[in-house]
Amino acid sequence: MAQTIEKNMLSSEETQAPEKKHTDETTYKVYNYRYIIGCVYSLAAIQNVLMWLIFAPLQTTLKNVYQQSITMINLATMLISNISYLPSNFVASYLIDTYGLRFGIIFGATLTTIGLWIRCFCKESFYFILAGQCFAGIAQPFFYSVPQKISNTWFNTKERTLATTVISVSLNIGNAFGAFLPQFFIDMDSAEPSIILNQLKNMMVFMASMGTIVLGLTIILFKEKPPTPPSKSASAVKYSFKASLKALFKDKNSMLFLLSSSAIAGSIFTYSSVIQQLVEPFKINGQQIGNIIFIAIFVGFIGAGIGGAYVNKTKKYKPVITFFAIMSAIVLVGNYFCATTQNVYIFGASFCLYSFLISPVMPLSMETIVEYSFPVAEATAGGLWFGSTQLLATGDSLAINSIIGENPSTETGKTGFMIMIIYQLIAISLLFLVKENLKRSKYEKAGLLESQRLSSQESGERESVLQSDKEPVISYAKVYDLTP
Repeated sequence: MAQTIEKNMLSSEETQAPEKKHTDETTYKVYNYRYIIGCVYSLAAIQNVLMWLIFAPLQTTLKNVYQQSITMINLATMLISNISYLPSNFVASYLIDTYGLRFGIIFGATLTTIGLWIRCFCKESFYFILAGQCFAGIAQPFFYSVPQKISNTWFNTKERTLATTVISVSLNIGNAFGAFLPQFFIDMDSAEPSIILNQLKNMMVFMASMGTIVLGLTIILFKEKPPTPPSKSASAVKYSFKASLKALFKDKNSMLFLLSSSAIAGSIFTYSSVIQQLVEPFKINGQQIGNIIFIAIFVGFIGAGIGGAYVNKTKKYKPVITFFAIMSAIVLVGNYFCATTQNVYIFGASFCLYSFLISPVMPLSMETIVEYSFPVAEATAGGLWFGSTQLLATGDSLAINSIIGENPSTETGKTGFMIMIIYQLIAISLLFLVKENLKRSKYEKAGLLESQRLSSQESGERESVLQSDKEPVISYAKVYDLTP
C-alpha cells in the first residue's frame, strides 16, 4: 500500500510545468509526495516536542508529588532537553549530512520512542522521567535542524520559505497539544500523590503507544529525496560536515545573525519553561496557563504563516525578522502589566499577541541562516542555529529560576519579566549589525552551469574545496561568486 501511495504521489506532477528552464537545459520538477514527507516529519517531530510542554502546567503539581525542588523539576522535565541537545547536536548534524534525511529522522524517532517508554515507569521513581527526557533531548537535533533541509530537498524556490515555515509549525503543534494534554489525564487540584501518579502513568503509556505507531509510519513512508531535484541549490554539492563547521565559524556575518536571531527565537522557549513561576503570584493557575499556551500557539501559526508568505514573495528576510522581533519585545513589556491585573483573559490575550509576533522568528531564521551560509550543509547550519537557541534559552531560564527560587512573588515575577525584556532587546541590537547577504539566492539567480558542466579548472578547484577543509569559504566564493 505504501509503495502504491508513493508511486502515485511521485508521478502525479510529472506533467506539470517545470519550475524553470535553465541555461544548461536542466528541468527541475516537484512531486506531490513532498506533502507526505512534510506530514510524516511533522508527526514524528510532534511526538518529541510533546514530551516537553506537557510539563509546563505541571511544575507545581510534580514538585508536591515527588517532593523535589521547583528548580529540580524544571531542570529534569524541561531544561534537560536544552542541555542534552547541545552534545548531540553535532553528532546529529554529522549523521544527517553524511547518511541522509531518512536515516536521521528514523534515528530521532527511535530515540524518542525509547524515551517515551522509559517514562512509563514514572510511578517507581521521578528519575525515570529524567532518563526519558534525556533520550528525547538527544533526539531533538534530528528534528529541529532539518525543516530547511526538507524544504530545500523537496520544494522549489517559489515554495521553499513558506514550506520551511509550515514544516516548522509542527514543532509548535506539539507545544500546543503538550500544554493542553495533561488536562485530559491529570486532576491538578488533587492533593493525593497516589492518584496523580496513576494518572501520570496513564498519560505516559498513551503517549508511548502513539509514538510507537508514528515510528512505524516513519519507517514505512519517509523517503530520502525525490527522483529529480526541485531547484538548482538542491542539486548543488554542499560542504562536508567538518568543512561546513569551519565555513560557518569563519563567516562573521552568519555567526552574528546566528547569535542574535537564536537569542530572539529562544525567548519563547524561556517564557514557556518559566511561565508558571512568573504568573502564579498574579493568581493565574496551572490549568489556565495550559489553556493560554494552547490557544497562543495556534495564534502563533497565523503570525508564522503571514511572515513566511511575505518573505516567500519578497525575500526580505532580515527586515521581516527585525520587525517581528521589535514588536514582540514591546508586547512582552505589556505582558507584565497585563499579568498584574490578575485577570486571566487580559493576560491570555496579551500572551497570544506575543505568540503571534514571536512565532515567525524561528522558521524565518532557520531559512535565513541557510541563505547566508550557503553552500554549508543545511542540517549543519540549522543544527548550529538551534543549538545556540537552546543554549541561550537555558542560560536565561536558569537565571530567572535562580531569582524566583522556591517561593515566587510579584516582585520575583517582575524581575523575571525584566530579564526576558532586556535579553531580547540586546539580541535585537545585535541583529541591526547583520548585513543581508543571500548567497543561495545569488547562486540560483546566476544561472550557472551544473557541476558536471563546469570547466575543468573550476571543477578541479571546487573538488579540492569539497575534499579539503582548508579555506572553504574563500575558495567556494571564488568559484560561485558568492561574495557580497
